[in-house]
Amino acid sequence: MSFKTIYTGNMSSIIQINASFFLRLGNLPVRDQCNTGILISEDGIILVDFPEQHPSDEIISEVESLFQKKVTHIFFTHAHGDHRNGLSGLRRSDILLLASGEGAREIRKCYPDLSNPFRTFCSGDSVTVGGISFHVVIPKRLPAHSPWDMLIFCDTYDILFTGDFLNPPDTLYFHSSNYKNWAEALAENWASFDGKLLIPGHGMPWTVQEARRSFSYISELGALFEALQKKGINGDSVAGKEDLLRLFPEERERICSLERAASGQHLLRQLREITRSAEENIRAE
Repeated sequence: MSFKTIYTGNMSSIIQINASFFLRLGNLPVRDQCNTGILISEDGIILVDFPEQHPSDEIISEVESLFQKKVTHIFFTHAHGDHRNGLSGLRRSDILLLASGEGAREIRKCYPDLSNPFRTFCSGDSVTVGGISFHVVIPKRLPAHSPWDMLIFCDTYDILFTGDFLNPPDTLYFHSSNYKNWAEALAENWASFDGKLLIPGHGMPWTVQEARRSFSYISELGALFEALQKKGINGDSVAGKEDLLRLFPEERERICSLERAASGQHLLRQLREITRSAEENIRAE
């Protein structure tokens, strides 16, 4: 898919998806920024996710200057830092924040002095903002990617904001996840993604067919982690790809496929994150 770039600045860019929907492509490697959805409504500008900014109001300044309207609402797909750290510099108490109940609690805990009102959602809830209709789905078992995941469907434009629930394999991370819940939630909701343009937390928009490799990657990575567990091997103790191939010669095809999708270094990091997350989830039960 090809999209027109309408703005470049602050080490990022904004692309146009349709007449009323734009996407700010966050700079993850350098600035720890996620993507930010920008919807132009009858009443103002709706943002989806709000990463850290320098200067503190860069995203609001960019979009209000470009579209000559005020930001009125900010949705949050989840409450990881790269999706909500912009709130540390938010000086606009007139902006309504929208998140899952657990996501809102986490954000309030991180920013106790935040004066903005919140609207919280349960799975299946709908809302119309400035003529644009949304509904949300919260996975049945959390944590999945995070303890606060919320899929945001923009019904008006057949768009789905997945947050980090679906991302390219080389940007997926597992440090507060439960990969089993994650894979099960994707399987449960996959049919509802059909026909939607998927907006991941990092990278370019996807079709459902393009995003399937992310779904497959999570399942395959989970299977490799379970193979390590069966042999009593901790992911932290695996030094490199050659270690994996030596320990699991029968898994060569899977290991090489995972490495091609995300690089060997990132694959090992992800196995370590799954190991630590699994231990944390066991302690929390």
